Amino acid sequence: MAGIAEWDFTSPYEAFLLDPSSLDESTMADIRQFVAKQEARLSELDNTIAHMSFRNDDHLERVMSHRSAVNKFVVRHKAILSINVFSNRIPIERPKSLLGIKSEVPVEIWCYIFKLCLPQPWGVNLSASSPLDEYSPWAIAGVCMPWRDIALGMPELWSTFKMGTKRYDPERIDRPPIALTVKRAAGKPLSLTVDNNINYFPDRAAGLIPWEQVHTLRVHQSRAISRSVRFDTYQLLSLCKNLHTVDLCHDVFHEDGYRSKIAVILPCVRRLSVTCTDTMLANLRAPVLRELAITVDDFNEARRRSVTNFLSHSGSGVQRFVVHAPREMVTHLDIFDTTTPTQKLRSFIREICPLLPNLRELDMNMMGSTPLQDLSWLALEASALPHLTTLRFFLGDNLDKVRRSSGFTDRLRTLAGTRALKEVVLGFANVKPRMAHRLVHNPFGQGVEALRGAGIKVNLILDSGAWYPDYW
Repeated sequence: MAGIAEWDFTSPYEAFLLDPSSLDESTMADIRQFVAKQEARLSELDNTIAHMSFRNDDHLERVMSHRSAVNKFVVRHKAILSINVFSNRIPIERPKSLLGIKSEVPVEIWCYIFKLCLPQPWGVNLSASSPLDEYSPWAIAGVCMPWRDIALGMPELWSTFKMGTKRYDPERIDRPPIALTVKRAAGKPLSLTVDNNINYFPDRAAGLIPWEQVHTLRVHQSRAISRSVRFDTYQLLSLCKNLHTVDLCHDVFHEDGYRSKIAVILPCVRRLSVTCTDTMLANLRAPVLRELAITVDDFNEARRRSVTNFLSHSGSGVQRFVVHAPREMVTHLDIFDTTTPTQKLRSFIREICPLLPNLRELDMNMMGSTPLQDLSWLALEASALPHLTTLRFFLGDNLDKVRRSSGFTDRLRTLAGTRALKEVVLGFANVKPRMAHRLVHNPFGQGVEALRGAGIKVNLILDSGAWYPDYW
């Protein structure tokens, strides 16, 4: 077992795993010897497994798992040889049929076809735990030379990538793979996902990523985030001058890093999703914002003030607003605060409505919260949102609470008077099939009938699992 534990998976040819096009005959010969040596070690491991199976050894499962990893390691290196062998057999003129198809089929279709070939989400995964797990366009480009020609000829395939610390030490960034990815993106708009546990970021990426090309930015929380890490989301937002979509809903940050007195202006951002804290939104400005999603755990005064201050500067053009409460609302942060969650939510809606004069769509995702006893927060005045056309309520597994609420029908009936309203969506999770069948034929009685009578379309989403909607 000691020999297995010390097995080294570090490849001296990792650069060629990413880009085998620069191989020469001498390096090919070295790789053949390396593969032969690894196959010999693999054969020894097979013999060990055979002996352990005969003895019913307790460590057999671990050894077999290790054997699988070794096999992947060998196969990955064999792929380098197969690509070049195949390329030597292809004449200088590439097969015209496949290249002709490439020019006729839209890029989106090729992306979808290639996506079906990958066992993980699409994109260049620079946060994988090892090169063997780094499924990406490199895997597509490593199938054969025709596929390689197509993959390298489509910058769109390389413009989405993730950066994280699962593979790389937080104190450094492995620059060559990132530089190669950016080069192959060939100036296309970049979609970047960053782990917020990368230390001294974005300073350490200076000269590596062309920030002006980043149009989509997502900052996600690391599972093992360290308080000693210096990750500056504000600086990152300031560098990316051409952002169109920003997702900070999974960025759990420390308040001290967001108390800057200088507001960060996002001149091109049209979609913004953010976890609402007491200070985060207060320092952002998005003059052309069209869609806003906020995640909140409490509608206390500080949270409401943060949102209203932001909307007073950036809310005039917002056409879709999503409020997402993913868990039970906090009710006892202040022992002197006797306001119920329902009252806080109702007050919040009353405050934001005048700040959203052009709102068309309002989503209330109360997936984990239960301020539903009287549902007074449903009572939207017709004059408050004159252009509202679509109203969506996602209420999680609170179906029983809603059905038992005597005021639910009345609240739905009041919505029938909303002047521009065209559609109401009611979504529930963990609904039993029998209950779903009953609701389809008689959904909440006269309240729904009143809406339909006013020409408003009513859609029910009754999911049997723990479903919840995406932000967009």
